[in-house]
Amino acid sequence: KDALYIPGQKRVKFGFYGTGGCFYLPYVRFPGREMFDLIFNIYTLLDKKLVDYAMPSPYHSGEIDDRFILCFTELRKHIKDGPILPWAAAGYPVPINKEMVRDQFLEMCAFGCIGVAYYEEDMWDVGAYWYHALAINEIAPFEDIVMDGKFFDQAQKAYKNAHIKGMKKDKEAIALLSCYKRYKAITESIQNPLSMDCEVYDASTGKKLGKLRKGESIQVELDMTRNTKLLYFGNNWNKRK
Repeated sequence: KDALYIPGQKRVKFGFYGTGGCFYLPYVRFPGREMFDLIFNIYTLLDKKLVDYAMPSPYHSGEIDDRFILCFTELRKHIKDGPILPWAAAGYPVPINKEMVRDQFLEMCAFGCIGVAYYEEDMWDVGAYWYHALAINEIAPFEDIVMDGKFFDQAQKAYKNAHIKGMKKDKEAIALLSCYKRYKAITESIQNPLSMDCEVYDASTGKKLGKLRKGESIQVELDMTRNTKLLYFGNNWNKRK
């Protein structure tokens, strides 16, 4: 970090591209000494004394799949609430349904990523920009929760391919219910992540889903119209929207 400091100017912040791959890609995992590009020890490249961000590149699978989710899940276990600035793509190296541009953006926000760097501009078209705009509009009211909150995930779920995780800050939280491998609508029991009574809203539609006491859960359906559903927990919905 000191090498990037110029007297009288703000220090440049940086991270190493692709760091975190050893946590979810078997072909870069070495027993006892995970390496990055066969050169650098991955734990050194994630040391907060050396870098400002972890910068994984989970887009290589071409779409959102188990490896995409596993990348962030395992990285969160390792660096806790450390900053993540991932590389994503609107379908690279394999083209994707452009709706997944929205899904991957919401996934990264639910994991508390502080931003995103996009690779391969050739993959962007009207559909990609449209769904990206929809995702930004959906998450924008909760930007401070994403940026300053603490990550949580819910291991208990009814459907094995479902994913439940989010960010909480003070007396509010967001949670993302997602599933990419199914052939019908699913219903999951989402636990109240707050240590207080709160209201629950479907942030994707603005519909109030109910009220929860501390420790209670709410049944939430994810139908076949989309892969993700963003939820808000708290008592400040009107101020947020």
